[in-house]
Amino acid sequence: MNKVELLAPAGSVESFYAAINAGADAVYLSGKHFGARAYADNFTNEEIIDCIRTAHLFARKVYLTLNTLVKEDEFELLHNEFLPLYLAGLDGVIVQDLGVLNYLHHNFPDIELHASTQMTITGEYAANYLKKYGVTRIVPARELSLQEIIELKRATDLEIECFIHGSMCYCYSGQCLFSSFLGGRSGNRGRCAQPCRLPYQIAGVNSLDHRQNSSCNGNKKEKDVYPLSLKDLCTIECIDKLIEAGINSFKIEGRMKKPEYVAGVTAIYRKYIDLYYEKKQIHVSKQDMNVLNSLYLRTAKSDGYYFKNNSRDMITMDSPSYNGCNDQVLDEIHRKYVEEKAKLSIELFAKFIVDSPATLTLSCGDCRVTVSGETVKKAIGKPIDEDNVRKQMCKLGDTHFSIARFTLQMEESVFYSLKLMNELRRAGIKQLEKEIINKYGMVYERNVPEQIPYGGQGIKQKSDSFAKNNKHTYTIQVNTINQLHAVISQIEAGVFTDCKRLYIDYSLFIKDKSTLSDLLSEMNQQTDIYIALPYIIRRRGRNLLKDLFAPTLIQQFKIKGYLVRNLEGLALLKANNNRLSIVADSGLYVWNHHALDALKNEINGMI
Repeated sequence: MNKVELLAPAGSVESFYAAINAGADAVYLSGKHFGARAYADNFTNEEIIDCIRTAHLFARKVYLTLNTLVKEDEFELLHNEFLPLYLAGLDGVIVQDLGVLNYLHHNFPDIELHASTQMTITGEYAANYLKKYGVTRIVPARELSLQEIIELKRATDLEIECFIHGSMCYCYSGQCLFSSFLGGRSGNRGRCAQPCRLPYQIAGVNSLDHRQNSSCNGNKKEKDVYPLSLKDLCTIECIDKLIEAGINSFKIEGRMKKPEYVAGVTAIYRKYIDLYYEKKQIHVSKQDMNVLNSLYLRTAKSDGYYFKNNSRDMITMDSPSYNGCNDQVLDEIHRKYVEEKAKLSIELFAKFIVDSPATLTLSCGDCRVTVSGETVKKAIGKPIDEDNVRKQMCKLGDTHFSIARFTLQMEESVFYSLKLMNELRRAGIKQLEKEIINKYGMVYERNVPEQIPYGGQGIKQKSDSFAKNNKHTYTIQVNTINQLHAVISQIEAGVFTDCKRLYIDYSLFIKDKSTLSDLLSEMNQQTDIYIALPYIIRRRGRNLLKDLFAPTLIQQFKIKGYLVRNLEGLALLKANNNRLSIVADSGLYVWNHHALDALKNEINGMI
């Protein structure tokens, strides 16, 4: 039975080592661009390569977050940043942009591709649809219940990665434009300003718990509340249920948080995950719960959406600020997990015999390698001594090894230059690293792929074919019967004579079918009718949509096509053998020609 993976965040090098020391099976991090936490310290390429090598030496993995939308002219930068990490053995990539996914799949083989929670995957249709782009793991929308996750897992052969601890968003990830609208800082570009954590006044609410008395005059005024700020997620007391659900990876949120948070939270979840596999049950101690409460949790915590739908008690309401941290707890965590890098103990055996190549044997556990250098010479002047050899051979610097034992076999009056000794040691360390990493079945390095084109025909030219037949015309969307009344009256009045397409919200075909039929019979037959599918499609509501694909409804309303807002809707249409036109709404983000290439055979138009 494979254990669930414990996946920790790292927004800095210090946090990375804290995660490794505390027992993370994998770490997710970002380069300087294209990660959804643009304001974390993040990593240079050289730092990531070092982290990959470190992780592999300890049988851990590193996943890179490329989970923002990428503009057409940024693909050269993406290519230049990603290629060295791919060559260094990066284990996986977490992706939001369908264009980036398409690009990586076709140009970088042999690396895991994970669909980010920013892709808003809510069901098995979208999950299975992504297989053709090489996706092996889904990070589903955080709003899914545990039962939905179980059903998603059952309906696909994909790995499932779910958040178990940390901050929660009030909106489906990838679909929130709140920060962008208010301050021009897009969450889809990693720059969310978190307006959901700000106080608001709720107009017209009379409930006493939302109001407070003003001073002196006795009048009441609105109280500032936080109606959009969700409590932090904490599932430590129910991880047994999450493991039994078949989730493959437990993800801790927090790339913006300190190394002590990363280490402390990782260590406690590590402890109870291991206890579950040992005893098949867990009981979280009061002491451990107090430690979690001391590590940057907001004023209250919840178990998220796993066991409930929407609920008032998921909101902080009074304050989204963090609890005060216990300095003693932080100091203890720092000493235990943050102060020093993890090291592997090794043994060295060096051999210097005149007229024979110098050899160095390195052992780490059951891994053993021997490297040879230049031929050892008889000393003409001053010979090397044991102290010189020991000093050079044990000079491990910033490697991930420490010397447990050094043994030397050396004849008298021999000479071997310091430079050659350094070369011998470096060659030995490199070979040992390779041996250990290969033993764990991980990648030490990859070959350079074929020449990869990152540019190409721009998105404007690619999209011209969609636009050429729709110039100087209206397309109108209605969500209510009253809106449809107004549109039809304007068409009859000659105002919208060039309305060639009308998007009608799906709900009207379900609850107002008779009224809708009467109204549409009066409308200009030159206007094409499209059904606008939901912005979010969940399993529990999918049965309601079946009638929308039925030939009888299509014929009755003369439906010409569908407006899709998400991958689940697109994949659902494909699964129902749709032959009508499909238009992609703006929620199916198309920021580059690679995304358009991915969709061009699936859709007939886009917004």
